Amino acid sequence: MKFVVLGIALLIAKSAVSQTSTFSKAYKPGNKLYVHALQGLSLRANADLKAKAIEVVPFGAEVEVMTDTQPKVSLTNSNITGSWVKVKHDANIGYMFDGFLSRLKSMDLPKGERYPHEFVDYLKSVFKVKSDIDKSSDPMYVDYRNIEFTNGVSYEAKSYEGGVSVNVNFPTKVITFQELYLMGRLAYPEFFEGKGCAYKAENMSCEIDDGLSSLELKRSGENYLMFFGLAD
Repeated sequence: MKFVVLGIALLIAKSAVSQTSTFSKAYKPGNKLYVHALQGLSLRANADLKAKAIEVVPFGAEVEVMTDTQPKVSLTNSNITGSWVKVKHDANIGYMFDGFLSRLKSMDLPKGERYPHEFVDYLKSVFKVKSDIDKSSDPMYVDYRNIEFTNGVSYEAKSYEGGVSVNVNFPTKVITFQELYLMGRLAYPEFFEGKGCAYKAENMSCEIDDGLSSLELKRSGENYLMFFGLAD
């Protein structure tokens, strides 16, 4: 699996503060953010691609947002528009591209085969469960799970003769589209290998070559939706 490392030529700097992304407005000094770039993110001495790289902060690491008196500088990588953010990692303080950061902890990636429960276990680790209904014994389904979380997030997975579907709804007040996209990369990495799913702000859908599987990430009203479908 190959993902672009921050700091190469594909990262294009932009100076317009007006282009600050929705995610860049979602955090403030003192907040904890988590690295969702598989190969890590460069922490630089200044908000400049030519600035000294202090370190590469690894995937899954936590950084703390620091107060910054400098105006935000926007830049784009892999079609994600974000900003330089001043952060602290361990004893190091510097600037990092926030396009591959999230307020949600990153998923643990298994080294071998993935299992259906991993994504729902992740959701349960970052959100508080309100109700959890398991209807696996219902003859209509091979497997069925419906989970409601206290913040309005909902998860429904159906496995039946002929296919599987997973629908997850996230209120827009809970996450940004960028955070949804980064979550999708980790939950369903097969859609981001090779040609991959291109990032399209607020609306993205992908299909793999055999046409049997699909992934949709999009906004619908006051919710962000993640849909995965697999036909046997």
